[in-house]
Formats: sequence, C-alpha cells, structure tokens
Amino acid sequence: MRIYEVKQASLNFKWTFDRIIPALPGPGSPAFADLCKELSPYGLQAAKISLETPTSRFGDVVLGIALLDDLVGVWIRSSEFELFCRDLYDEDIEVLIKITESIFTAVKSIDADAVRGKATIKMSAHLQIEQFTSKEFLYEHLPQAESLTALIPEAAVYDIKPLAGSNAFAIRVFLANSALYNDSLFVEVSINYQNISEIQFLAKGAEKDYRAVLEMLGLVEKAE
Repeated sequence: MRIYEVKQASLNFKWTFDRIIPALPGPGSPAFADLCKELSPYGLQAAKISLETPTSRFGDVVLGIALLDDLVGVWIRSSEFELFCRDLYDEDIEVLIKITESIFTAVKSIDADAVRGKATIKMSAHLQIEQFTSKEFLYEHLPQAESLTALIPEAAVYDIKPLAGSNAFAIRVFLANSALYNDSLFVEVSINYQNISEIQFLAKGAEKDYRAVLEMLGLVEKAE
C-alpha cells in the first residue's frame, strides 16, 4: 500500500428527483421561511441568495444560496438540488449533513415524494503520495505507456464492480496529474445511490465506499 496525504479536497452532492417538484422553496413561501431559519447558523445572508430566471421555462429557474463564507454553494431546481463544498475537511462533514437535511426538509414540505430519487456523490482530492510521483502512479495503471515513449499517461478512468456491503449501484474513479500541486495525484470518485434519502446513512456509506476504492488502488491515508 502507498501512503498519501490530502493536500486539498472537495465534495459535490446531487439529488435528482424521480419527478419534478411543483415549486421551489423561493422567497415568500413557507418552505423558504423554514429554510432561512435552518440555514441561519451557517452564515446565510440575503446578498448571498439568488433566484435566477434566465428564461420563461420552469426548468431553468434556480434558487442559489452561498454559505460559510462562500465555501458551500447550494442550488435548487425543479428536477434536482445540489450542494458543493470547495475546500473539505473531515470536521466539515457533520455541518454539510445538517445543511443537506435542511434542504431535504424544505423540498419535502413542497412534495413528499421528493425523497424518491438518485444521489450522486463526487469526492475529489489532490493527494501527495509518499516517495512516489503521480506520473509513476499513472504508469503503474497504464503500463503499456512505458514501452511507448511517445505516450505520456495523463489520466486513467475505471468503473468499479459492486463492492461487498455497499448500497451503491454505480461507482467510477478518475485519476490524473494534479493541476494544483506538483507531483500530486488528482482523484475523483463518483458514487450513485438510489432512493436513500437518509443523509447520515448516505454520508457514512459514501465515506466507506470512497476509502474502499482508494484501498483498491493501493492507497491508504497517512495516520495523524
């Protein structure tokens, strides 16, 4: 196993409804009032809330909310809602869970069937591997490139077979040279779940699946 240290990480959570919700929790609605109350502890400001209506199509209307000094972004549409954290630390997970639960509560008050849908969780990280470069790591995964000097590996993509004990129905991992850190590896693991709206359960399952994928690649995080 190769030891890595996380230089920077981010998370994207998207919930796609099985069917569109009939309204958004927009300004003036009871759902919006509840959402403001729930999100107030996370730096909610009126200036950080937008309701974008670029066309007359309902599907193009987006309620956007920035939280925690713009570290977290939330977008709610008729077909989905999405949360993005651009600089993720382990201690942030519980806060993100509470924010996501608040959004779920708001959309469920509009349509109780909003709990039926698909979750897509993408966890991205720039990893520095001890005594090993990202180029060397990619050569291990694309060994034929070493014998073809004109080919320099830049990325690799794998679909992962179902993991034992996992509720995910699809997992994919993308590997590439980091564009932010020298001699570091960029890893993005995308995991899909169906009709699991219990956020605590989803979060624990996604973390377990993410670490299982990295271990499958021969990577384990450096102990503190």
